[in-house]
Amino acid sequence: MSKHTAGDPHTGVSDRVGIVLCGHGTRHADGAREFKFVADGVRAALPAYTVSHGFLELSDPLLPEALETLYAQGFRRLVVTPCMLFAAGHAKTDIPLMLRAFQAFHPDVRLTYGRALGIDPGLLDAAATRIGEALDLATPGVPREKTLLLGMVACFLGGVVGGGGCAGVGE
Repeated sequence: MSKHTAGDPHTGVSDRVGIVLCGHGTRHADGAREFKFVADGVRAALPAYTVSHGFLELSDPLLPEALETLYAQGFRRLVVTPCMLFAAGHAKTDIPLMLRAFQAFHPDVRLTYGRALGIDPGLLDAAATRIGEALDLATPGVPREKTLLLGMVACFLGGVVGGGGCAGVGE
């Protein structure tokens, strides 16, 4: 499929497919840059498509803005993929609500909504590697079978309940 698939040359409307990756968003610029890096990787892997990205909240561009940008470029076929690990509230409710609102203003657009990333063997391998790395950093002399890894949960609760946080986590 070519990026230059035929459309209506008089209106600029295209039958090209635009892909929008939807991330959660973050208050931290590094997190937004990491997600843009993911979008760049998808763009490189799918050179026949125009790949964009948007966020639910906290980061720019927001999902509606990303959709509007592709619409203004003449795209009338959009594939939106939630880049969320699990099909929870954001992927099941929030993103579909945004897509319905966009569709209400642009009934000429054909939207296709993908599914959340889900659990993949490669992801499980990456998780096992990261957990192993964390265990290797644990206090020397503590056997792994007596180690409980709660780093992210403890940092989150410390930040929410105690107003603190953990150095290097989420920064």
